[in-house]
Amino acid sequence: MTFFQAVMLHTFVDMSTVPDLGVYNRAFDYIEENIEVSDDFGMEKAFQFMMLIVGFFIPDFRFFLFVVSFLYLYFNYKTFGKYSPYITFSVIILLLAHFNQSLFIIRQYLSISILSLSYPYIIEKKFKQFSLVVLIASAIHISSAIFFPVYFLYWITDRKKYIRFVAAISVFMFFLSQVLFNYMTSYIDTLAAYSSNYSTGSGNSDFHYSAKGIIMIAILLLYIVFLKSHVFDFGINRLVLTCSILGIVGNLFYGNMGTGRMFLSYNAIIFIQIPIILMYIKNKFVKLGYAMSMISLYYLFAYHISSDSMWVYKINFF
Repeated sequence: MTFFQAVMLHTFVDMSTVPDLGVYNRAFDYIEENIEVSDDFGMEKAFQFMMLIVGFFIPDFRFFLFVVSFLYLYFNYKTFGKYSPYITFSVIILLLAHFNQSLFIIRQYLSISILSLSYPYIIEKKFKQFSLVVLIASAIHISSAIFFPVYFLYWITDRKKYIRFVAAISVFMFFLSQVLFNYMTSYIDTLAAYSSNYSTGSGNSDFHYSAKGIIMIAILLLYIVFLKSHVFDFGINRLVLTCSILGIVGNLFYGNMGTGRMFLSYNAIIFIQIPIILMYIKNKFVKLGYAMSMISLYYLFAYHISSDSMWVYKINFF
């Protein structure tokens, strides 16, 4: 699937077949009619200002979806081009792992794609630029603030201290995720797709995030087995290791339908991690088997196992 095909599919989803887009549409119409933002729609002010700016030029919600879709996919494709050894493979995993929910959880997935632009600033030890990117992403969706700890963990050079800091930062992330989660649930009451699950979660959603955590552990083990000591190499290898560990902590130990979504910014590293593992596999038959297994696994998870599979959507170009 080409970039523009993905953008078109993302833009022209039938809003009646997915949750929440109707709320975004009403918010867009209100903002354009009244030239003001409102607390009534459960959205960050920066995202509403984005609606206001886009609507000033073309006051059409479908065009706004096009802008969001273009940015979301462009930022991801840009990151893949810089760090993935197999860009097409990254795109396939993206379409299987995130595409369904990104159709209607548009704020958070846009913010996650913005966070991917911070990767080079982590690697180059540019904290000010990294902080600016995270703050911009957090202004779009507050959950992105939980990405801050990755910078500090990445730059711990002693391996023993690294492991100890993982434990300490995991506790810190738990409390930070609860603070952000409580803040989100204080105003997210109009976005119906998950609002009934925010407070307590559900059995299916708990299974969803536990299963995702187990899959991430399996991928991390493969990452360690095939890269060996190279997992600690400074650069994208070390960043992948760091994000992978923090993502596992979030999904496996703190995850349900509400809090599990707080850690999606770490989970997105799989789009780089899975292709890097493929690059380090030398045997061509093992390489082929691994690639097919990953595609099959994420296909099954997306369309048959995951709680995302409940949403059956269609595309409407007219």
